[in-house]
Amino acid sequence: VTRDIAPALELMDLFDQREVDDEWYRRLFSYARPDQVAGEVCPSYMCMPVENIEHAVALNPDLRVVLLVRDPVDRLWSQIRMNTRDGKIQQPIDELLGDERAMHIFCEYSDYARSIERWQSALKPGHLGLFLYDRIRTEPESLAGDILAFLGARGAPHGWGIRTNVGQAM
Repeated sequence: VTRDIAPALELMDLFDQREVDDEWYRRLFSYARPDQVAGEVCPSYMCMPVENIEHAVALNPDLRVVLLVRDPVDRLWSQIRMNTRDGKIQQPIDELLGDERAMHIFCEYSDYARSIERWQSALKPGHLGLFLYDRIRTEPESLAGDILAFLGARGAPHGWGIRTNVGQAM
């Protein structure tokens, strides 16, 4: 089987560009046919200011957003463990927990109520899909099917039961 990798190479060239604008972002999805669903995964979008969310929706009025919600404390600890493992956190955990400024970003990612409110205020009704994160472990293929259906994607999910990026206990 021969595959044309030229489109993938063109997409890789996009990441070498220094100037990032709306046209650059649109080109990220240029590989997709009109009948395909294209998207990305970016947890930091949940903390975007309303103005940026409104801009994103203006670029794509049919934008759909998937939010996997989990226990906020579990999510916070998971992010702290990941950042510690990756060397982004150097201070002892008791110092980190007492550092209000350092903890702010971790808490902001766990503030689902504010994130949901910001996104719902800009998206069309029904274009914010809320799904329980715990379903990744308990029923991954069912969750994947529900997300694909919400996005309007056809096809059955496959390979969703494989564990990747499994966190380590601290």
